[in-house]
Amino acid sequence: SPIALTAVAGLSEGGDGERGREWRGDREMENSWLKGQRQMLDLDSISFHQGGLLMAKKRCELPPGSFRTTSKGYEEVHVPALKQKPLAEGEELVKISDMPDWAEHAFRGMKQLSRVQSRVYETALFTTENLLLCAPTGAGKTRLVGLSTTKPNYEDVALLLRVDKSKGLFYFDNSYRPCPLDQQYIGITVKKPLQRFQLMNEVCYEK
Repeated sequence: SPIALTAVAGLSEGGDGERGREWRGDREMENSWLKGQRQMLDLDSISFHQGGLLMAKKRCELPPGSFRTTSKGYEEVHVPALKQKPLAEGEELVKISDMPDWAEHAFRGMKQLSRVQSRVYETALFTTENLLLCAPTGAGKTRLVGLSTTKPNYEDVALLLRVDKSKGLFYFDNSYRPCPLDQQYIGITVKKPLQRFQLMNEVCYEK
């Protein structure tokens, strides 16, 4: 508009002309900085050429001893508890009496460490490595780590925590659980939302 043009002209010519030039210069610098920070993502180059894909497994092999039962409106899959793995060749449990005197007080009343504690003993007690310990509930990890994560890929978590995978990453499956647990999965097959919701409540109440 004429009023806006007059205002700009006044800034460039009068006593405020210098200030107007500085303001325009700051704007140009800001725009150039933003352009340098922006990165264009080419979605076409990373898209699947054959269209959308369902990221799911078509086949799942259950452990030996598993069985499936079918009921009205839902299916059940029963998975037996894993047997505890025997001690590997050369694997020994660390005795409390073999620990440094200053560390024994934390384990007063115990004779030896658990398998999980024994595996991480050297790294946890005698190095400054970052540790990521993934083990079942009850395996004896509470004394060693206070981080809780729901992320299933422990290698990604190790990367996040800057853990050396060859020194500070320890993973133990369910066979290290002191009290093995059976697993039971229930899948509702009813299609209608209201009936499915009602059946879910009934199954949860019965189980």
